[in-house]
Amino acid sequence: MKKLYFLLFSVTLLVFSCSKESPLDYGLGPDQYAINDAFKASCPVIKVYPGDDLAAAFELAKTAGRRSVVKLMPGVFNIGWTEVHEFYGTLTGSGQGVSIITNLPDLDPAELTSLHKLPALIAFIGGDVTVSNISVQLTEMPWLGLNESPNMSMLLFSDYSADFMPAKKNISVNLNNLEVKGLQFEYTVYNVHGAKFSPDHVMTGDGVLPRSNIEANVNNCKFANLDYAVYAWGCKSGIFRFGTDGGNSFSGNSRGIVVNENLGLNVKIWNNEFDVPWFGDGIDLNTGEASIGPEFANPLEVSHADAGFYHIKNNIINARDGSLAFGLYDGWRIAHPENPTWMKMNWQDNSFVLTGGSGLGWTYCLKDALFSKNTISGDNSFLINTFLYWRDAEGLPNNSSEGCKWLNNHFMSSLYFFLDINVNNYLIVGDLTNVYIDDWGENNKIIGKTNLNHAKGILNIDGMKENALRKYQK
Repeated sequence: MKKLYFLLFSVTLLVFSCSKESPLDYGLGPDQYAINDAFKASCPVIKVYPGDDLAAAFELAKTAGRRSVVKLMPGVFNIGWTEVHEFYGTLTGSGQGVSIITNLPDLDPAELTSLHKLPALIAFIGGDVTVSNISVQLTEMPWLGLNESPNMSMLLFSDYSADFMPAKKNISVNLNNLEVKGLQFEYTVYNVHGAKFSPDHVMTGDGVLPRSNIEANVNNCKFANLDYAVYAWGCKSGIFRFGTDGGNSFSGNSRGIVVNENLGLNVKIWNNEFDVPWFGDGIDLNTGEASIGPEFANPLEVSHADAGFYHIKNNIINARDGSLAFGLYDGWRIAHPENPTWMKMNWQDNSFVLTGGSGLGWTYCLKDALFSKNTISGDNSFLINTFLYWRDAEGLPNNSSEGCKWLNNHFMSSLYFFLDINVNNYLIVGDLTNVYIDDWGENNKIIGKTNLNHAKGILNIDGMKENALRKYQK
């Protein structure tokens, strides 16, 4: 104990520059954590070896002060549920595939779900957290894959939890050079999220969850074989940047980047590459799947922030075997007419490669979204603009989607572009010789080079409209 007290006292007194190494060695033995020999003025480095207590290392780093670094040495770290409160520092490793965090096989989520908390291998609650140069890999657990089992996150970042409220209710997150891997389950993947940004709280029964204050930067990372690879849910007024300082790669995930049930976010998705398998889609953006209809009760607080800004640029999305490049739905403006705001969305200079019966995507309830200078190639594809298929038309306004613009996109392969009965005032401009436009809406304008056998313009058949209405009504 005296050695530990001396160690902590020494940490506070060392005055080395952040790039200058010290020859001092404060090892605490093979079964304890150790202090890195590279002490820094305000960022002491705590070395952690396989078999050491990771939670204790975080506590030591917090005691040493802000900007402390928990450094994982080479090896495999088998850990249980780990929760870190108000950490203002860095968790780093010796490189992807060199420092590997994985779960103990006998973890039971009941100990967390009984507290209304989300099962997460590592949960950071509050603070300013950087995670880098590590692999986080899922191993088999008996309860995974069952329909009734809860979703688990490999990494969870929250500004509060069901049993802890930080002194400052927010969290800033930087992920860089990180690898997160899940597992295949039969023909799909286990219901495991990679990096999740949300409240660490599950509401049961009546009540309202406060939205979270989270900001995140995710760059130069790899996510594979996960349900939702990167998932932001229940946030407000935060900034999320995915790939702005170095693109991320997504492969074999049910969903790549998912930003759902949020308000007031500024989201940039740039320079990423997605390989989307047959069961998934690349990018899923919406303001509320649960916001329409009493059968989908939304537990989140009603905030009158803007619905958010979304800029999606310079991404490559390879969709194959019946998958979709994206799914977009703005339920907020449908459910809250008293706050007439909508998702401000700009898709620019993206490349979509669609093969094996895959689709460009589905879009529901959008307003004034802009798609410009994107390239669509592959063997066949389709785009559907309609309202949610599980919802009666009677619960939606006359204009389900309106005012969206498709300007000077490059259609290198055949595209079936379907404008449903509640898709109005669209503007489609450019070379459309490879596009078959099936337009059932009103006041949609199609301008540019078209194939007369493909582009119908607004020439609709009344009987087709009637059939469509019957399809979506009781």
